[in-house]
Amino acid sequence: DGKPVVDLDAWVYAKEFMGVVDDGDEYQFDRVVAEVPLSTDGTFSFPAVPGSYMVGIWLPPGSDYDFPEEAFFSVELDENDKIVLSNEEGIIEEGKAEFKLTSISTKLSGNFKDGDKKLTGLTGEVYAMRVDGNGWRYTSIEKDGSYEMKLPKGTWLVDYFIEHDENDAENNFPPHPPQPIRKIVDGNETEHFDLSKVDKISSVISGEVTGADFDPNASSVYVWAYREENRNLPEFWNEVETDENGSFEIPILPGGRYEVGVYLPEDLREVGFLDAPVQTFRLKTDDNQTGVVFELIIPADDNFIAGTVFNGIG
Repeated sequence: DGKPVVDLDAWVYAKEFMGVVDDGDEYQFDRVVAEVPLSTDGTFSFPAVPGSYMVGIWLPPGSDYDFPEEAFFSVELDENDKIVLSNEEGIIEEGKAEFKLTSISTKLSGNFKDGDKKLTGLTGEVYAMRVDGNGWRYTSIEKDGSYEMKLPKGTWLVDYFIEHDENDAENNFPPHPPQPIRKIVDGNETEHFDLSKVDKISSVISGEVTGADFDPNASSVYVWAYREENRNLPEFWNEVETDENGSFEIPILPGGRYEVGVYLPEDLREVGFLDAPVQTFRLKTDDNQTGVVFELIIPADDNFIAGTVFNGIG
């Protein structure tokens, strides 16, 4: 409303002018050369080096304001070495850049349901990413299965993540939807997630991670399982940490071709351990895959591949 915005958690950045795009009609701004936090009284400043810049504001996902458009500014020195600031409309007499923020008045809300039954006790978040890349937001799923978040007007991709509790046997829903939902927000919109329409997690891939030099009690590793999307099955991915015995059990959606692998932490890589080869399994809808074994090894010092890399110029 024309007043300075105070106590706003935000950062101001400047991108350096990198040249003209090939068609000659658009300017290209690439590298961020300055970024500073907004002060409590809504002001910012950073050294003015002569050049052309696009200046914008980074706002946190839960901000009450929409992202303002980036603004073009040119910094020059006059004959007295005094800074002259201008934009596309000409010289700015006050020599200050100004951004006008717009409060968000629209929102997206809904419930997580299993058919007609409202789901309660879920833990997780709902995410939204604007399709033009200008901003993202998230909010927590409430205990009663509802969610609500402010979203500026525009087209958004809406996604969610449900955390799984090993002690909650009834929570067998996949953590992500098969694909994000495209939602146009023009007012107070509603989007419910009906989890009765998605496959439930009902199978497992289990086994152990071993190795002559590997002590599972001293260092755990992560084992992951990935199913690529096809015409009949959605993409799915999950990972678990091995226990003190090196054992693991990955809950998965039933059926399909799964790739399973191990991700090593930095401490194991530093002493020379290599990732175990990825294994592939084809599962029927009622199958589990048990007895999977990954052996971690430290190769001998005389085991290596050597060569020379050329730049291809000569």
